[in-house]
Formats: sequence, C-alpha cells, structure tokens
Amino acid sequence: MKNPPHRLLVFLVFLAILLARIHVAWVQQFSTDADRDIAQLMSKHVAEGGPWPVFFYGQGYMGSLEPLCGALFCKLFGVGPFQAALGTAIPAFLAALVVWFLARAIAGPWAGLYAAAATATASPAFAAYMGNPRGGYAMVALLGTWCLYLAGRLAAREWSGTRPAPAWYGLLGLVAGAAWWTSGIVAATLAASALAVFVGLRGRVLNLRILAGLAGFLAGAAPWLIWNAQNEWLSMSMSKSLGAMRLSQSIPFLLRRLWEAVGLGTPEWPPYLLGFLLVAFLAAGLVIPLREARQQKRPEPFFHLGTLIFFILLFASTYVISSFARIETLRYVLPLVPVLAILFGVAWGPWTRRLPVYV
Repeated sequence: MKNPPHRLLVFLVFLAILLARIHVAWVQQFSTDADRDIAQLMSKHVAEGGPWPVFFYGQGYMGSLEPLCGALFCKLFGVGPFQAALGTAIPAFLAALVVWFLARAIAGPWAGLYAAAATATASPAFAAYMGNPRGGYAMVALLGTWCLYLAGRLAAREWSGTRPAPAWYGLLGLVAGAAWWTSGIVAATLAASALAVFVGLRGRVLNLRILAGLAGFLAGAAPWLIWNAQNEWLSMSMSKSLGAMRLSQSIPFLLRRLWEAVGLGTPEWPPYLLGFLLVAFLAAGLVIPLREARQQKRPEPFFHLGTLIFFILLFASTYVISSFARIETLRYVLPLVPVLAILFGVAWGPWTRRLPVYV
C-alpha cells in the first residue's frame, strides 16, 4: 500500500488509547454511581474467593464477564475501585484493536488507524462507559465487534472457495456465546453475523464447520443457558420491551441520540436531516474502498461492509420498536459507536492517504 502509517505512529496512537481508558478508570474510581458500586462489589467478592455470579447482583441479565475481569486485576494488584475498573478499561482498549483490524481489512491501515482513533475520541458518554464498570458495555464493544469481524472474514473466505478450519468457527461461536451471556443487546450483532456466514456459505450450512460454531456458542453462552434453564428463562423477559414504541416517536429519538453518542453535541437541526447527513457522508466515503476492492477482486471488504450494514439496520430496527427508546440515555445506542467509527475510518482513510500530511 502507498504511504502506510509508520509503525511508531500506530504504536503512539494505541498507547494514547490505552492511557485514555486507564485515565477514565482512575478519575472515576471515587464515583458513587450505584451500577458501578455493584460491579466493584462483585469484583471484590470474587477476588477474595467468593462465588462467581452469572449476572449482576439482583438481575437476570447483564452477564458478569466484565466484573470477573475486574476481579482478575483485583487479584493481581489488590482490591480497589481502580483495579476493578481496569476490568472495563482493558477490554475497551482491546475493542479499539479489533476496530483497527476490521477497518484495515476493508480499506487499509490508514482506515484502521482513523477508526481506532475515532473510537477513542467519541463522546464523553461512550468514553465513560469504556472505563467505568456500569453494565458490561466495554465487553459488549469488544465481543460484539470481534464477532462481526470474524463473521465477515469467514464469510469472505467461504465465498472465495477457501474453507476455513472448523476451529475458526468454534472461535466465532465462543465469542458470540460470551457476548450473548454479557448482554442481550448484542442480538442484532449475532443475527448480522449469522446472516453473513449464511451468505458466504451460499446457504450450505449443513457441515462440520457450522457444528463447530454451534458448539463454541454453547460453550460461550453456557453460564446464561444453565442459569436460565434453572430459573424459568427469566432473561428472555427482556423481549417484552419490543413493540412498545411508535416509529414516529422513536426514530427521531434514535437519530438525535446517535448524533450525541458519536460526540457531535446536542443537535439543533431536525432529526431526519441529521440522519441524512450521517448516511450521505458515509456513503460518499465508501466509493473509493469499494471501487478498489472490485478492481482487486477482493470479496472481504464487501462482506465486512455488508455485515456492518446488516448490523446497523437490525440494531436500529429493534431499538426503534423497544421501550428502551423511551429512556433518556445514550447507553442503549453505544453498540453502534464502534461500527460507525469503522465506517468513518473506511470513509476518511482512502481520501487522505495520498496526502503528504495526514489529519
């Protein structure tokens, strides 16, 4: 590739991302937020030899993987709120690495670098959840983006006639299962990933590789499955939130919160205009990477972009009909932020990589 980013620049960008995540964990350690207090208490109990909870205390959802990660740091460095928050900050940093790999696979290393930087410099709300253990959103960002990356990569290889080893499908299933245990908010992620693999296989899903993927999913989601089998599938009660909103109300809510979630501030323009501007910017930026992928006869960028677009459509469709759209918070649109950062990097990187100075 012409003018790739220097390795030192890549290292410095990711070092800055890591330090930013750790900084949030440090400055938020004295927060009195109730959600954070529960996560810290879970990490403390596990680090001190207590039982491993499946979900957040008092809940039948929100898997405990992030507090368990916090317990590991408490075990290594001593029990404390900062150590517990590292269980959020480090997965958030790893999510930026996955963002880099996915955007790079679509449009090269400059796209990956812009995407990772965009993920780290998004709104204060997104940054807070990436260093503050409040519901597993950092783990959702890591596992969800990883799942989309693996699905697009495997689908492209299947389409081109290169059969990946069953172990790769096992890994995809394991990541998807762990994501499902962490939060039901990844339902759109799993559906988009499954659809991408189905297309890549051209519908021929009766094979050993798919069985390996299913086995991996059962392993990753085992805590969720076992607990729900013993508790009347209580976690599925969240499905009752669907169908609770009218589209005329919820679509403007989604567009406004999405504008805020990516760090563009409180919008003063009509919501539908905001949505048009976001779509137009991203669509215009995809012209170069799609043209280059077609010229080089590379199916991988098409499958990655298709998987991301499937995810956005499915996530938006479920959000606008759920009661969560009624709640005045950005947390429920945060899974869209890494994907939009990837599309931003893909749109911005190819336009600027030929310049002598990079923005």
